[in-house]
Amino acid sequence: MGRHGRSGIKSAPKTAETRILANAKALMENPELFLPLCNSKKCGKLFCPIASARRGILGVNAISSDEKKLERASKHGSDFAKAYAGLLLIGKSGKVPYIATDPGTKAPFAVRGTAKHQFSMAFQNFDEPELRLKAFANTGCKIYAVGDKLVCCGKSNALPQGFAQSAAEKLDLKVRQESGKEKLECGCGNYVLSISLPSASLEISLCEKCASETENTLGILIGSISGIRGADFKIEVKMKPECASKCASCIYEKTDIANAINPYSARAVTDTALLKSAANILEDCASKSRLPHFLVGRKCFGPDWRAFLVFLKPDEVQRKALEAVLPKCKKSISLEEPNAAKAIEALWGEFSDEMAMTVGGEPPKTQAHPDQVLHEMQRGAERARILEEYPKYVKLPELASIADAIARAYKAEGPEAAASAAMSFPVHDTRAKSLIYGFLMAIGSAGQTEWKYSREEKEFGAILREKAKALLDSKSEEYHALLQETVALTGSNEIVPEP
Repeated sequence: MGRHGRSGIKSAPKTAETRILANAKALMENPELFLPLCNSKKCGKLFCPIASARRGILGVNAISSDEKKLERASKHGSDFAKAYAGLLLIGKSGKVPYIATDPGTKAPFAVRGTAKHQFSMAFQNFDEPELRLKAFANTGCKIYAVGDKLVCCGKSNALPQGFAQSAAEKLDLKVRQESGKEKLECGCGNYVLSISLPSASLEISLCEKCASETENTLGILIGSISGIRGADFKIEVKMKPECASKCASCIYEKTDIANAINPYSARAVTDTALLKSAANILEDCASKSRLPHFLVGRKCFGPDWRAFLVFLKPDEVQRKALEAVLPKCKKSISLEEPNAAKAIEALWGEFSDEMAMTVGGEPPKTQAHPDQVLHEMQRGAERARILEEYPKYVKLPELASIADAIARAYKAEGPEAAASAAMSFPVHDTRAKSLIYGFLMAIGSAGQTEWKYSREEKEFGAILREKAKALLDSKSEEYHALLQETVALTGSNEIVPEP
């Protein structure tokens, strides 16, 4: 079945019908419920449109018992009177045959009489203050939704009491007063979005995390006020980086983010869409700069790579690598937080060879993170330096090879590496297993794996322990002799070849 026409008219669902009939009953009994409260008798209006609306509504209420007069009233007079008369007729009939939907608010309403749709919608949904406000859009008065009431301030710029708190509850914000201003804030600090109404001394501040992904905060606020235009609000996006270093000229100084703000002021985009658009404009500005610049979060170091590097707090490996390439960098680097590993990653594609040279070699072909690669290369270089003074063997017999591998791992990387090396040998021979257990005892790691060894292997390992410990702690000139003695103590006839 095809769609209905533009009016969106359809059969009334029970929930909408029940609500409209309940609102008709409430306004028949007390029409004043629809009207705003007057905040001041001296509001600056010579002619009060609210008083005029009240007279029309009360006049209709006076004829509410005469259905024929209500029919005439629903087609003649002011829109306030016509919409109210139409609602009373619906209430008297006890049913709502057809429902239309307001295209802007999606609110349901029944068409009865000749009142403009925004008035019919406002009366039939009067229990929602923001929808009730729609009827007062052209009165020239500043009217605010405060809780379930409307408060009229006429031409006055002063906010009615309670509005700031009501708006804060709706937006899930905190309220505080400062220098005569009502400030609505998320409370997180680092505010990037500011929405202010200077004439009323009202300001909303949101951080990036609390900006809405689905809503336009300005639109929600304007929905609670009648008589104030979007142009009356001042929108600021505070995403320009904070200067962390002195520059001859700032690339962001003349950046105009009006193209991001305009759609937001028109309530066409969400909070986060505005911030993303502004960030893209700033990023585009940075990419067009001829000089590289370095950013961390909201801090800009300009082309000062030294200050940038200090702020990253790199370890020694990271410092050497970055120090070697940052002076050559021609592109801008932007990090969310001070993280030297991320900086290395950003530069790796262009400068991997230069950074690898700082730890003594060419970068291996691997999918590992660049920072991990550099640290592994550094550990390898350190291992090579430590083991450089010890004997080098071309090929060793089995038991000598096991003892040598464990001893070298211990000297280069410590007990954990030695224990790992010891447990990596897939041996089944009693002598070899006893030798490994002796080394594990010497390292202090035997308890973790003693269940793998027989009583005989553990007893034999205990005999080998002292000699294994001597080899682990040996100096370079003692190493060869102690390696041969350790192997001989196992009862093996293996001869350790001269290095």
